[in-house]
Amino acid sequence: MTVLGLALTQACGAEAGRYTFQTLPDGLMRLDTATGEMSLCTKRSVGWVCAAVADDRAALDAEVGRLERENARLKSALLAHGLRLPEGVTGEAGGGLELPDARQLDRLMGFFERLWGRLLDMVRTLQNDWATDKDFEEREPRFPDRSHKEKT
Repeated sequence: MTVLGLALTQACGAEAGRYTFQTLPDGLMRLDTATGEMSLCTKRSVGWVCAAVADDRAALDAEVGRLERENARLKSALLAHGLRLPEGVTGEAGGGLELPDARQLDRLMGFFERLWGRLLDMVRTLQNDWATDKDFEEREPRFPDRSHKEKT
């Protein structure tokens, strides 16, 4: 902590260690470690003045809370009118995440294995072309023929 920061801490009557300070070209940035609030402190004719820095986090948290309340109200209205909630949506606050079952995971893994195999085939083909063909750069690259592989 700077000497100036220590003086500001003592001037505020705060306990030692509550504030941390970072020197800036036009003053000091003060972090209140108890609340997380930040202030920009600048030297004025009347002394040091600290002004709170706009906190986007508080606005974001307030908006998330508002949206959660609105979402719960809309779910309740749907259920009150005898309508079902959309697929994958629960009546709980915050909704729910429906995880894929084993069959869906197997299908996804098969897709990625085929994709990875194709990528490796392309790399091997390019390596072979580079190794055996001196004028390779003048031709269009050819991709491996995978028509004999299983199709899904």
